[in-house]
Amino acid sequence: MPIIKELLNYKSSLFKLSLIILSFIISTLVYMPGLPGNFIHDDFPNIVTNQHLDIEQLDFDSLFTASFSAKSGPLKRPISMLTFALNYYYSATNPLPYKIINIGIHVLVGLCLFILSWLLLNSFERLSNKQVSTERCFYISLFIAIAWLLSPINLTGVLYIVQRMTSLAALFSVLGLIFYVIGRRQMIFKKSLNYFYFLLSGLLFIASILCKETGALNLIYLILIEICILRFTSNAVFSKNSFYIIFLTITITPIALGIIWLASNPAYVLYSYEFRPFTLEERLLTQGRALLYYLKWILVPNITELGLFHDDIIISKSILKPVSTLISFSILSLLLIASFSLIKKLSLFAFGILFFFVSHLLESSIFALELVYEHRNYLASYGIIFAVITSIFYLINSDSSRKLAIAVCCSWLCAIGYTTSIRAYQWRDAVTFAYYEAYHHPKSPRATFDLGRAYVNLAMADILEEKDKAIPIFETSMELMTHDIAAEAAAIIFSSLIQSDIKKEWIDSIHKKLASSPITHVTAECLKEFNRCLASECSISKQQVFEIYQTAINSKVPTGARYKSDVLTLYGEFAVNQLNDLDVAYNSMKDAIELSPNELQYRINFSLLLIVLGKFDEAESQIEFVEEKDVFNLYHEKLALIRQDLEYNKQNRPS
Repeated sequence: MPIIKELLNYKSSLFKLSLIILSFIISTLVYMPGLPGNFIHDDFPNIVTNQHLDIEQLDFDSLFTASFSAKSGPLKRPISMLTFALNYYYSATNPLPYKIINIGIHVLVGLCLFILSWLLLNSFERLSNKQVSTERCFYISLFIAIAWLLSPINLTGVLYIVQRMTSLAALFSVLGLIFYVIGRRQMIFKKSLNYFYFLLSGLLFIASILCKETGALNLIYLILIEICILRFTSNAVFSKNSFYIIFLTITITPIALGIIWLASNPAYVLYSYEFRPFTLEERLLTQGRALLYYLKWILVPNITELGLFHDDIIISKSILKPVSTLISFSILSLLLIASFSLIKKLSLFAFGILFFFVSHLLESSIFALELVYEHRNYLASYGIIFAVITSIFYLINSDSSRKLAIAVCCSWLCAIGYTTSIRAYQWRDAVTFAYYEAYHHPKSPRATFDLGRAYVNLAMADILEEKDKAIPIFETSMELMTHDIAAEAAAIIFSSLIQSDIKKEWIDSIHKKLASSPITHVTAECLKEFNRCLASECSISKQQVFEIYQTAINSKVPTGARYKSDVLTLYGEFAVNQLNDLDVAYNSMKDAIELSPNELQYRINFSLLLIVLGKFDEAESQIEFVEEKDVFNLYHEKLALIRQDLEYNKQNRPS
């Protein structure tokens, strides 16, 4: 490509190419200590236990079903899931190949950010009538790319396997921006209009959205590039005013339609808050502090503050509770005001800062996602790094000051690279990971809980002599988990395995939480484990589990229909297997379907019960409903088996 030749500059292309390769090798090496690590957290439901990824052949139907098997995101993130399916096909549940591919994607994103930075800096210099320096643009862009690749805040976007969704979306997003800028440079500097670049850019943006919904932010990134760098300049077929109108129509229209749709359907946003321990107002207030944390972790990362889980963050109840909420919003407001006011004078700085804020418009705004995750900065960190490094090198004029700045920046690169390598080492296995997460975040309910589970695994493998060592850790997690019953359930089930007594206060804690908190997916998973435990030797009694179900079902706390349906369906299974009461099971599963009529798994479960009850016509009706609604063929194999069971029972029914 001509742009690559221009970027490398013929006179020193071999040296520059060698420098690029060396830089990216180093960026890869810092992640090597984390390669032996295991799957964690959301990797399990999305990959490890996702039966739809376990395909036997690479045919269209199998790949299509696997691609739409995710439960996260309204669009199902099919491209990301397709890559997981291919991983699963070739390496099953061996996490190493998944991590290698994630590192490869990370390096590719870094390379693309290097190219994008060069395109933006070169365009900025040419349009600002500055003396264009190919060397300066090259080295500043390389500095930015390396800093981004080594940044510790991006580690969870790489070693946390399921976050390939984030890194893949970023890859397609940045590629789309590159081709857009190339097309615009042809319009501006060569006075020609090549629709191919814009078409390719649009297709890449769509691919980004199909990896993760954050790809929709590409439209706003384009607006930032035009406002801060390209300034809607057009020397091609369109006049500046014509291009301005066409551009804003293409970008603003879908954004406006999205905002109008959300305003017309507030339930889409508000529904999810029914099972969160915070309100919409509290989330927005807390995000002010979260954004300031992100800024700190990007620029001055502290390994003791970083981690997968940040559920130990205090929720902001008002602008003054805690007072750091007001301070955070004051600082962020000043930063935003400064960015807008400096768009003309310090365009590159303004672009980087605004890029950071735009990157958080979805995940750090009104949607009821969890409060803090580092991977939300995967692209956002690029904006801050871009702003800081370009400001340093464009504002310094003297050679001595420039050398000092280079020395400081190189020291910073070494520091963040070393920090990332240490973090990667801490991710080398499940036990080490759990230990450091809990050590760095002792007030994190999840980190503490995961440490308890790590000790359970060691105990069950006869590696840990003190088999009950996990119990006090679970008890600490119980106190930290003010809403979920995961720690209590884990302590009960583990006690059953080691034939230890169940404490009454654990059972009491479960009832207290279920009576005062919304049902969540964690509640359903815990009840599922109780059902499994009762099927074998379990210390918890049938009566105790029955009473737990009653507390959950009869709770007056508003909760999401889907999770209430989960509990009702599980109670139906409990009624069949433990109470031998098919009528109770029938009514419970029927109630689950009435609450969540479009959740097909409930109908699958119900149809199995209906066959047992001899209600064949009703079972047929449920099966037909699932067949009609199962557009991604997620239940095709299950339905085939259920139909066989139905036909067999019809033929062998007592006369």
